[in-house]
Formats: sequence, C-alpha cells, structure tokens
Amino acid sequence: MKVYITNRSSHNYSDAKRYGELVFLSEGAINKYNTAQMVRQFEEVFKSSLPDDYFLPTSLNIMNCIASALLAIRHGKVNFLLYSSKGYVVRQVDFTNSIEEKE
Repeated sequence: MKVYITNRSSHNYSDAKRYGELVFLSEGAINKYNTAQMVRQFEEVFKSSLPDDYFLPTSLNIMNCIASALLAIRHGKVNFLLYSSKGYVVRQVDFTNSIEEKE
C-alpha cells in the first residue's frame, strides 16, 4: 500500500509509514494558480495507485481538491489519512453510490 502526500515539506510524516510507502505528489513551493500543471503532475503519480491506497492531505487546499478528485475519478473512493493530535485517523469516502445516474 501507498500513502500519497500532497507536498513534501518540513512536517514529519514518519508515523504515516505504518499505512504504507510514502509517496509525495510535489515538493517545495507551488504556484497555486497553475492548476493544469498540478493535474498533469498528480495524474502521472496516480497511474500506479490502487483502490486501497491512502491520501494524506496537506499543503494548499487546491492541491488537496485536485488530488481527491483524481483519486475519486480513478477509484470511485478516497481513503483519507487525517492527522489528529492522537495520531492518524482513517476515513473513507465512497463516491460510487453518491452520484445519481442521469438518463
């Protein structure tokens, strides 16, 4: 399993290794207005993602939105790994039944 993390920064993510290999979607300063580049970059990394992998949101909100959307499109769900003061909490959001089919 893998844990996809939005951006490599000064935070210590070592405890997240319990959930899988840490994979960073980006590193360093990011232009928050260059959303097309984020999509291209994240899509490339997510090519090897599996439905049971985790996503650890951090950094810019727009990056988290794009990463979540790409995972939801690819797998129909997102397994979030959320940090709390007591450690990481897993939350899964399944989108497969939340969108009505249109005729």
